[in-house]
Amino acid sequence: MGMDYNIVVIGGAGEVARRLEMLGYGVYCFKNARAAARFPGREFFDVFVDVKKGVVFRPDGAQFPIGATPEAAVKAAVSARPDEEDFSPELALRYLNGSYRLYGNVLERYRDAYGNLEEELHDLLARGDYPAIRAVIHRIKGVSLNIGSARLYHLCGLLEARLDRKTGVEEIELFIHFHRRILKHCKKQGELCSQTQKN
Repeated sequence: MGMDYNIVVIGGAGEVARRLEMLGYGVYCFKNARAAARFPGREFFDVFVDVKKGVVFRPDGAQFPIGATPEAAVKAAVSARPDEEDFSPELALRYLNGSYRLYGNVLERYRDAYGNLEEELHDLLARGDYPAIRAVIHRIKGVSLNIGSARLYHLCGLLEARLDRKTGVEEIELFIHFHRRILKHCKKQGELCSQTQKN
């Protein structure tokens, strides 16, 4: 579960950040909440840990007391996130005229096309090929609503604009973490589409 989420640690980052990183979360540390709010990739953040206030919170305002360990509070915050924030099969079906068969095909083709996106983006980053990164992000944006993710569409648009301005490189890792959830969604929804077609 951990590797799919981007966690912000505000204040007192050392030990807490290290422990969350050991669990596989993408961890980003900021001195204070204002610094986190100014970060251009803040839209990619899933959960915030405010060490000084002793609370974990999500962008939607839901709060979880740190209690015994920050790890447990982060897990609770992540587990309580509604999938609808990221994915909506109903949205996809609206774009695909209600066809579960077509939706299943789109999901399968997406997984085939972008299943190795993480490796591809890391390779393009290593080569400094930002126009190619932007082209990949643009293609993903083009199919994002068909797989049922308005958030993916939004985040691709933000990333495209930042890459156009020669910024946004630091957000690629944030995007990769989110995209792992997209691939899991495609697999899960594809299986549900197959079951629907059999019934």
